[in-house]
Amino acid sequence: MQTYKAIAEFSHRGNPLTALLELHRKWLRGENGERADLRGANLIGADLGNVYLIGADLSRAVLIGANLRRAGLVGAALKKAFLIGVNLSGAELVGADLRGAILREANLIGADLRGANLTGCVLSRAALKGARLEDALLREAVLNESNLVGADFKNANLKKAGMTGADLVGACLRHADLRNADLTNATLNGADLSGADLKGTVMKQANLVGADLSGGNLEDACLSGADLRDSMLESSVLVNADLSGANLSGACLENTARSGWRIQGVICTHLIKGREKEDVLRFDDGEFEESYATCEQALDLILNIPFNSETACAAGFIAEAVNKRLGSQALELRAAAALSRKDTKFSYAVSTRDFDAARSKAFRRDLREALDKYFRKQALPGHENEAERIVFAEDAKIDGDFPATLEKNIWEIVAAVFK
Repeated sequence: MQTYKAIAEFSHRGNPLTALLELHRKWLRGENGERADLRGANLIGADLGNVYLIGADLSRAVLIGANLRRAGLVGAALKKAFLIGVNLSGAELVGADLRGAILREANLIGADLRGANLTGCVLSRAALKGARLEDALLREAVLNESNLVGADFKNANLKKAGMTGADLVGACLRHADLRNADLTNATLNGADLSGADLKGTVMKQANLVGADLSGGNLEDACLSGADLRDSMLESSVLVNADLSGANLSGACLENTARSGWRIQGVICTHLIKGREKEDVLRFDDGEFEESYATCEQALDLILNIPFNSETACAAGFIAEAVNKRLGSQALELRAAAALSRKDTKFSYAVSTRDFDAARSKAFRRDLREALDKYFRKQALPGHENEAERIVFAEDAKIDGDFPATLEKNIWEIVAAVFK
């Protein structure tokens, strides 16, 4: 059992630590005390368990091997503090500033770090089982080989964080920002990553069995060799994602955007489908790759209508209606642009698996005729003749009742074309 040094054995800048802590207690009570200034203090092995250090300044303090179990450190400053092997289990660190702190092999089991700033913090091989880190800032933090089982990272910023080999079984990363983070060989069984931003994230050889990635953004993510058995990927974005050699057996891929994804050597015996996930789609060896590999092609739709922002909205509604009709992300709007004062071009990327050549031809011919006929009768409001301008899908936003009416009419036209 580790032994700690009593507070009475320490002093800082010629003042006994006991006296500094008493003044801090008075400061907290509003009794003319003084906030504890322990910047750069040598507190190696100190027993500070259950001590109230709320709002104290411990920047660059050396607390290697110290005991801070259940300590009150709400709003405390611990910038670049040395906390290697420290015991912070159950500690209250809400809103604490730990930027650049070294917490290697620290015990933070059950600690409350909600809203704390851990930017650039080193937490490799630390124990954060059951810790609360909602809304915490962990940008570029190092959590390699850490125990994060059941930890709550909801809405946390983990952009560019290093989490290789981390254990995140049952962790909550809902709506977390994990862009360009490194989760190579991480264990995420049953983790909740729904709505998380995983753009460019590296998850090579990661264990994601039973993980919830629904609604997540995995654009350009690397999941090569990952185990995604029984995972939920419904409504996620897998555009240009690398899943080569991954295991997708039992996963749900409904309503996913998959243009440009790479699935060479994917293992998949079956997928789960249906509103209640009761339907099973089975595959023989290699059949999944053959069926789902994208052979993306461009599709241009030229209409005899003037170009403006409302026209761009129509382009987006067409893609939404077609995808809803086919039950997959077959069509992706890339751009809408003016060809002349009277003609507009909609450019789409097409997944040939869901949108075969025959259907593509019918789409071009029948939908163009239907839309031309519709717009001849239904004048578009707004400023026309915006020649040479290009509007991309994310910019096609306008106000008023017109978009809702247009959307309804577009959906009816698409339904008629594909009946």
